[in-house]
Amino acid sequence: MINTFTSRILGLNISVSNIDEAVTLITDKVRELKGQTVVLITADLVMSALHDSKVAAFLNDAALLLPVDEPIAWIQRLRGFTISESVREKTLIRRVTHDLQEQGLEGTVEFVEYAKADAIKGASDKVRIVTGPPRSISGKVSFLAACLKDSAKGRDRAAGDKKDMLIYAHYYYPDVASTGQILTELAEGLNESLHITVICTVPSYTGKIDKRYKKHLYYYENINGVDVLRIRVPEFRKNYSASRLVNIMAYFIYAVAATTRTGHQDYIYTISQPPILGGLLGVIGKYLKKARLIYNIQDFNPEQVMAVSFSKNPAVLKLMMAMDKFSCKRADKIIVVGRDMIDTLKKRFPVNTPPYVHINNWINENEIVPLAPDHEKVMAFKKKYGIDGKYVIMYSGNIGLYYDLLEIQKIIREYDNVHDVVFAFVGQGSVLEQMQAYSKKEDQHNIVYIPYQNKEDLVYSLNAGDVHFVVNAKGIKGVSVPSKLYGVMAAGKPVLGILEEGSEARLIVEESGCGKVVEPGDYQAIRQLIGYYTEHRSDPKVAAMGERGRQYLDKNLTRNISIGKYASEILSL
Repeated sequence: MINTFTSRILGLNISVSNIDEAVTLITDKVRELKGQTVVLITADLVMSALHDSKVAAFLNDAALLLPVDEPIAWIQRLRGFTISESVREKTLIRRVTHDLQEQGLEGTVEFVEYAKADAIKGASDKVRIVTGPPRSISGKVSFLAACLKDSAKGRDRAAGDKKDMLIYAHYYYPDVASTGQILTELAEGLNESLHITVICTVPSYTGKIDKRYKKHLYYYENINGVDVLRIRVPEFRKNYSASRLVNIMAYFIYAVAATTRTGHQDYIYTISQPPILGGLLGVIGKYLKKARLIYNIQDFNPEQVMAVSFSKNPAVLKLMMAMDKFSCKRADKIIVVGRDMIDTLKKRFPVNTPPYVHINNWINENEIVPLAPDHEKVMAFKKKYGIDGKYVIMYSGNIGLYYDLLEIQKIIREYDNVHDVVFAFVGQGSVLEQMQAYSKKEDQHNIVYIPYQNKEDLVYSLNAGDVHFVVNAKGIKGVSVPSKLYGVMAAGKPVLGILEEGSEARLIVEESGCGKVVEPGDYQAIRQLIGYYTEHRSDPKVAAMGERGRQYLDKNLTRNISIGKYASEILSL
């Protein structure tokens, strides 16, 4: 299928479209569609596909299914796709022909009668638009009856037909939030086994929203085969909690409404972001869709809030705990991302622990790879940010509350006179402005602040560091796992770890031998560890740490390994 938002109706992914969008889609994508088939689909064809495997295979093989029968558009509009209209066949042919002639692309499309479609399959590199599909009044009645049955009881699944899963993702590609990147790769990976729909915000991780996303409440698109329904949310300031709260609540409320637009679902998948509300969203989705719920806990809350003293209000914390335990109890399976997090779950539920499994997060090991120090783009990155010719100790990721970075910055200041060492902080977050203010106040010259890098540039920024901080504040053990560890290991860089004993990240560092680790809050030990790396910068043993990390990751923490575990656990429900 070509990348366009689809509505899944009785086992077929039918484009959500109207005449203007259909014409634009074909004429804009005519080169991409070369040699492929676009089918103008009717209710009769949908019903034929239910009973004839050859028809189903033909339709599923098409690059695009455009509805030319009003009952299909009715069903799509009832599901909330208000832009959906049936396409008038003669109008489509006339306008596509005219627009292609104006572009000098006449002859790139051929119109083929449905009865002759099989005979010409693969016979031309033109775009084949299949016209004149069968129509009948009885077909429309049967179609509407089947859709009613599907809505009420769940559709009858043909052999080999994929099950449906709805993913709630606060952030999704192209947003750079670590959970957004994980969910993007998970959705695309699982799309081979399941038909995936994602409900997320419009790109807004920075707090700003592009003007093209400010006109409508919902936006539909298809990214690498995944249907994405985006919600417009208010802009916010990361350092202004009230505006963030409004943004998060808007996502929650509109995501519930958007759920009614997604059709039949077998599974609901949600994560613990936003805190508490992510789990509740999954529970609501479970009951709206009569589906099984998978709750992926990336961070336990309110435990995380308590660990960094973000709130000390006992009533608020008690309510948060009750709400998230409510979500856990209603999950058909809980997935935690660290072995230490299993202990936290069992602490919550010492009796009748909900079904759970541990699956690590990952990094795309094919995108993040070790590069030579003199690699052209690595050198360009270093030069751009003034860290070339320096020994670079890097922190890459969310510059937030959970990493004790303000105290670590005070230790870093002690190296201000070591002119060939620089500390690079790549990313943004709620603590960034405070760190920058401290640097300015103390006239600190050995810290460089670098903005988040695009996904395609992350390999160069990670390789620009000689050693990387992997940090969690004290009390985060069993609550969260710093996903930045996987990127460091993929780049083959040694780890400067500040992690609690028994925490998942520390276990991985110790098992792989990819770095050295000290306890959070032990500032003397942190000071000594930074000193170790600066003094042993040329020691082959340090380089070997990074190599061991990459080897361990290739064996245990690749994307395919983790996504394979997700597919197995979900489909077993």
